Amino acid sequence: MLWNRYLSGYDYSPALGLVMAGGGYPVTTMIEATLDGAAFEADSVADLPIYNWDFCFASVGNGSDLISIGGSGFNDQLVYRHSGAAGVWEQLPNTLQSRYGSGCGLVIEDGKRYIVAVGGGYVGPSDTSEVLDLDTMQWSEGEMDIVVYSINTKLKKANIQGPVFLTFSAT
Repeated sequence: MLWNRYLSGYDYSPALGLVMAGGGYPVTTMIEATLDGAAFEADSVADLPIYNWDFCFASVGNGSDLISIGGSGFNDQLVYRHSGAAGVWEQLPNTLQSRYGSGCGLVIEDGKRYIVAVGGGYVGPSDTSEVLDLDTMQWSEGEMDIVVYSINTKLKKANIQGPVFLTFSAT
């Protein structure tokens, strides 16, 4: 890796491989990617538009398009989408609730693509989820009813087409 990735956002992109963004100490906006786990490149994706850590980062499943959701206290509802074709970040509508330390992933249902964000929150645990429709770019409340974030726990996720499975690890 080219940078310390403490509390970074990350996901797998079919076009870029493992993509790691932000995080670090000191915090960075740099993004790096690797297709083989050995050679890391920092010029395949434009830097994040803001300094961020403990945020959710997901591939939208079509090339090098990426989504950044929530994160550090002053960014906890901000959402950005990276267009791989244009090579730029654009700000999308904010999440409905704070998503500091949340998990997210791509879900494809009946040919439609959604990003599901779960848990997180800047103060205390959250038992909420919300769904971003990638066609309309609008958020709606999700239907999950479990507590998925607690103090000193970082939410991790596996990004698959279908159900989103969540696991936890101590930090």
